[in-house]
Amino acid sequence: MTSIPSNERRRDWQLAIAIAALAWIVRWIYLQGAQAVPMFDALIEDGQSYGEWSDRLAAGDWLGKEIFYQAPLYPYFLGVVKALLGSDLQTIRLVQISLGALACALLFAAGRVQFGRRAGVAAGLLLALYPSAIFFDACIQKASLGLLWGCALLLSIALLHQRRTVTRWLSLGALLGLMMLTREESILLVPALLLWGLFGLRERNWKHGAALIAGLALVLGPVAWRNHEVGGEWVLTTSQAGSNFYIGNSPVANGTYVPLKPGRSNVAYERRDAIDLAEAESGRKLSPKEVSDFWFAKSWAWIREQPADWLALMFRKLVLLINAYEMPDAEDIYFYERYVPLLRGLNWVLPFGVLVSLGFAGLWTTLRRWREHSGVLIVLAVAAAGVLAFYVFARYRYTMIPGLTLFAGVFLADLLDGELRRERGRWIALILAAVAVNWPLHSRDFQLPQAYSNAAITLENRGRRAEAVELLRKARELAPGNAQIHGNLGLMLERSGQFAEAEQYYRQAIVLRGTNVYDHLRLANLLASRGASAESLRVLLVAESMASNDAVAWRDAGTIYLQLRDYANSRRCQERSLELRPDQTEPRLRLVWILSAAPKAELRDGARALRLSDELLQAGRKDAGVLEARAAALAELGRFEEAVSVMQQVEFSGQTIPAGHAERRAQYQARQPMRLP
Repeated sequence: MTSIPSNERRRDWQLAIAIAALAWIVRWIYLQGAQAVPMFDALIEDGQSYGEWSDRLAAGDWLGKEIFYQAPLYPYFLGVVKALLGSDLQTIRLVQISLGALACALLFAAGRVQFGRRAGVAAGLLLALYPSAIFFDACIQKASLGLLWGCALLLSIALLHQRRTVTRWLSLGALLGLMMLTREESILLVPALLLWGLFGLRERNWKHGAALIAGLALVLGPVAWRNHEVGGEWVLTTSQAGSNFYIGNSPVANGTYVPLKPGRSNVAYERRDAIDLAEAESGRKLSPKEVSDFWFAKSWAWIREQPADWLALMFRKLVLLINAYEMPDAEDIYFYERYVPLLRGLNWVLPFGVLVSLGFAGLWTTLRRWREHSGVLIVLAVAAAGVLAFYVFARYRYTMIPGLTLFAGVFLADLLDGELRRERGRWIALILAAVAVNWPLHSRDFQLPQAYSNAAITLENRGRRAEAVELLRKARELAPGNAQIHGNLGLMLERSGQFAEAEQYYRQAIVLRGTNVYDHLRLANLLASRGASAESLRVLLVAESMASNDAVAWRDAGTIYLQLRDYANSRRCQERSLELRPDQTEPRLRLVWILSAAPKAELRDGARALRLSDELLQAGRKDAGVLEARAAALAELGRFEEAVSVMQQVEFSGQTIPAGHAERRAQYQARQPMRLP
């Protein structure tokens, strides 16, 4: 911008600061109102995963132990913030809204360079007041960081339109790398922007292409090296692309998220299920890259076999992509707006449907000069394609917002100039776009039952169980056919001691979703705890028929058998669980107890129990329960002095002493092994 007079540059700086200040103030006001939202002070699903990951980082574990499954940049950003400023969520959100305000200023600058000052101001103001941007900037989700990189990328492209230098191409490459570490599908931008430079800008300087690749390598090289160090494979960013692609392109895909196993949408479940299912079908252990390749191959096989179904699915995803409805993930903007008047008001005035309509109109406005603006068009098109390739959530299509807002700013700038008012065709295009995208695909309360359910789980985790139960009752009234809500309500009622009503909801969940193993396991566990052993065993047999290759289900079934004192079946289930997932510790611990202390001699194997306890210690499990189980194994082998010594370790460990500890120690001192009842 060196060609711009100094007074004009000063004015641009003033406008950028004013837009950023407005954006920050609006977001700060929103933060104050959002305190009323039941789940606002909690971390949910992906947010919980990011929170736990960043806690480990802030504690010093910067390298980690596994190939990245989720995009790593946002958790590392959180880890740095926590290390420097502390772990308070409000502090993190203040940092995020500051970055969101900066993004608005960057979008103004991109519009100023690419389309002129009026378009830049309009785009910056739209983003400053856009309700979804305000909402996501305050969520513990990577969407806020993605917006910053998206706006910076558009500014970088605008500056390259103005003048091509090695430094600017290097910066573009680095920004692409940062985007890929935030949103993995951004890798599609690399070949697209290389081709744009070659044909759109007619760039023939090989140094500039090399600079872009160097910028990418500068950011991605350390990540690929780190993945190789901890996992033995050269993985550029993450290993979840294949399973995510299958979720969006499979016989059961519906355009949005469908978990690999019903009722297991948490990211920890998703990762484990992707591995378990792939290994079970392949019949061998798979590396993270092989798991991803497995799911890609499975998707492409279905697409080749059912092309018509896949095309119909793609059309549905396209409708979801451009429709005004904001498809929620763990956190629902329509739920939040019930508690925050500012968000509710802005979401009526400037929802996605209005923004995308203005953006389409701006696109129409610039079509005659498409080559001049081809870089921005490519970024917007690739952002849309990246969502369509997988599945649609509001926070996934959020990557389109910088480009859409920029074109919306162009339309509003032309409107202010008066030129647009005389062109009937552009108004027709705007009206058609508005009608198409604002057609009600879903009501605003479509996902409200799930939002109530998520809020209830959050409250229950904070010890506010009575409030949680009431929210789940509301959710059930709104969605009487939702089995997951029935199951969650039953679980909270069981924890509240309302066993008869809990059983009723568990049974209703089974009626609604008869093939879900966890519904049956919950009912079997409740029946076992209430002394209905025979009926619990009948339900357990049904659950076993559904468990298949689900290691967690076999583990839980074994635990219920243990509660019923059916040690033979408990041992069988725990061994099956370990066979499917050898890295687990809980089934290993329960096996130590059974092999050490089962009443029947044919179930005991002290030597194996001791080996299993060694494996637990090597895995880092040194809690009182593991030590007591090891003592039982030693006693079964007749090594009573060592058993007493281990029991003394429990006493001096500073941990809570388990019930019955003194009696067991006295038995070993009397040279008697322990026996389960």
